[in-house]
Amino acid sequence: MLIPNRKVLFYRTLSSTQDVAYALAKKGEKEGTVVVSDYQYRGRGKLGRRWFSVRGKNLLCSVILRPSVSPQQVFLLTRSVSSCIKQVIEKRAGLKVHFKHPNDLLINKKKVGGILSEAHIKKNRVEFVILGIGINVNAKREELIPGATSLKVETGRRFSRPDLLREILDALESKGIF
Repeated sequence: MLIPNRKVLFYRTLSSTQDVAYALAKKGEKEGTVVVSDYQYRGRGKLGRRWFSVRGKNLLCSVILRPSVSPQQVFLLTRSVSSCIKQVIEKRAGLKVHFKHPNDLLINKKKVGGILSEAHIKKNRVEFVILGIGINVNAKREELIPGATSLKVETGRRFSRPDLLREILDALESKGIF
């Protein structure tokens, strides 16, 4: 997956984009590096819940951030990220997106995406945050779990996952998130 001016590591299959990004961040990988996968067999959401996704149809990625925030401010970072993604989806798909506290994105009361922020804190200092983004993009209704939806289900049209990712990254960068 080619996105100009950004380091994007693409995998067909992996355990979790969060796991790979976390390992890279621990080794010193730079802020803004993005890990993307077509499929993850141990994707997760908040509280360790499983994040289910159909192979090759949705946006599954994690971004390495190195913010200058206190551990208590990581929640605000997650909220800002959710707001950026909400705006991109609304603009791109023409749909109204709502938040479900703290990190779910809903369309017509069904989950279309989620944000997972995992901070690595050392001596009360945030060393890095792994920002996980999962968005149901092109999955069909029958491929989704109950209570979920996708941009395709809601609009009847397909979306380019690389274009959607590019717009999300641009929005995060313009908000100063990285």
